[in-house]
Amino acid sequence: MSECVLLVEHSVKYTNRQPLEVKDVIDSLSALQKVSVFFLPEALSQLSGAAIVSADLLVEGFQHGSFVEDVLIKLVFKDQIEMDKFLERVREGGRNVYRNLPGNGSPVLKGAVAVTCVVGALVAAGAVWAIATRTDIPAPISLSITDSNFVVIGAESYKISPKDFANVIEKVGGQDKKKLAQASAKILAPAKRESDATVVMDNNDTLAIPKDTIDQIPDVVEFEPFEIDQQHSDVDVEIRASDRDSASRGWAAIITGLVDRRVKLILDPGIDPNKLAGKFKVRADVVVKSRMSTKTKRMEPTSITVTSLIDD
Repeated sequence: MSECVLLVEHSVKYTNRQPLEVKDVIDSLSALQKVSVFFLPEALSQLSGAAIVSADLLVEGFQHGSFVEDVLIKLVFKDQIEMDKFLERVREGGRNVYRNLPGNGSPVLKGAVAVTCVVGALVAAGAVWAIATRTDIPAPISLSITDSNFVVIGAESYKISPKDFANVIEKVGGQDKKKLAQASAKILAPAKRESDATVVMDNNDTLAIPKDTIDQIPDVVEFEPFEIDQQHSDVDVEIRASDRDSASRGWAAIITGLVDRRVKLILDPGIDPNKLAGKFKVRADVVVKSRMSTKTKRMEPTSITVTSLIDD
């Protein structure tokens, strides 16, 4: 069976009174596309139980007055069965409402609150993570999005608790907090240009990003690399490079089955380099430092620190 495509109506309204800069509009659309492509398919799949292969964003038009970006979210499903499963889960009032595009007459799902709330919740989560990176304010807003209207109304759409809905959003967004935080900052940036402007999803005032969130989100989002240290006792450290004159430079090692790629080897103070130099393998207690890779999106070892040697 071939893949099936569903177009979903969506809009983002900026309540600015002044015209928006072209760069802000382009950046906000590009950021909304990132949210749609990288986070939306997984979030919708987990919430609906349907297999969504991919998603993209299409621009349908703009409205003036309050500036409105009218877009279509393109969802690609594994097959018709999966698309029907999704439609059954997100239907409003027991039915799905469509309109047709001009020309080829492709159907467009209208008023899909269940989709709008997921988009809004992802943006809200990214905004909270962006705010948490600020060091110039004493108390960033809570990291919880459970009380957000996007979460409360979205949970009702999928007939689950707000906590469960928020957990899905935070789990999916947490796979790349930096990307989502940066995208959210760009989506909300136009509203920061005016003191009383905000961002409303699908022309529904109950589905708006809180003004205090917009006020606090930074213009530039910088994340420190995410690192973890894990202790391992009595392991075989295979030395691949050594330097008798230094405890921190010129050393490299692997730990088969744990650190299979050669990484930097560090000796704690008190560890005599001469006890390791010239040896191919030693038993030791170690700390393995790992860092989130921006390429693989996985934690990858970066160094091994020997904390104590174990005599044979």
